[in-house]
Amino acid sequence: METIFTVIIGLIGTVIGVVLTKLTENYFEKRNEAKLFIADLDDIVRWGWDGKKLLRHLIALDYETTDNLNETNEGTPSQWAPVFMSNFDCWKLLAVRDAELVGYWSFFAINADTFELVKQGRLTDNEITIDKVVEIDKPGIFNIYIVIICIKEHYRKKGFPILLNSFIEKLNELTATNRKINKVCINAFTDEGKVMAKNFGLKYVTEHKEFGQIYFGTFEDMKSSRLARGKLK
Repeated sequence: METIFTVIIGLIGTVIGVVLTKLTENYFEKRNEAKLFIADLDDIVRWGWDGKKLLRHLIALDYETTDNLNETNEGTPSQWAPVFMSNFDCWKLLAVRDAELVGYWSFFAINADTFELVKQGRLTDNEITIDKVVEIDKPGIFNIYIVIICIKEHYRKKGFPILLNSFIEKLNELTATNRKINKVCINAFTDEGKVMAKNFGLKYVTEHKEFGQIYFGTFEDMKSSRLARGKLK
């Protein structure tokens, strides 16, 4: 009888332990996700980050969320930092608290020759340097390359709508200030990226020479897409 009693107490203790662990996980999950916010250049300056430190964090996030990356299809902090810091209208960060990033998006306006190379799948991300990027700080018509929209798996359910809304808000801000988007390209590295490209109204064009699939369309295609219909102006 004593043995049976001990076993029962042990089982009860195990169940209570599992329940408490789950409750603790749920508590911290809700606590963390409730603090998700969009960060930008002002925030990273406040955190004491420079461009290279920002890019070290972003590249680490890329490797965590995307398989089969390497320096060729990913690029380096030294290469990307000048691009990001000279074009702060072209990216936003998703943070769970100060200096802790869980996602981000970035796109850049690129010159006509570079855009054609991207569309043909002939340009790798380590080749995107400041001389190929067109600053989008004044009125004009621009072709953009959406480099990435990524988020850590744990935060996707709640974080993706926040990140997506900030992306759409930025495109609308550009339109409202007469900075018009014309053509759009994405190199989709993952199955999720391919679905997202299609849901943005972009069409498959070709395989990339190194890694990924190229999707292409226009801003008008995006405006009528599943993800942006009624939101993009």
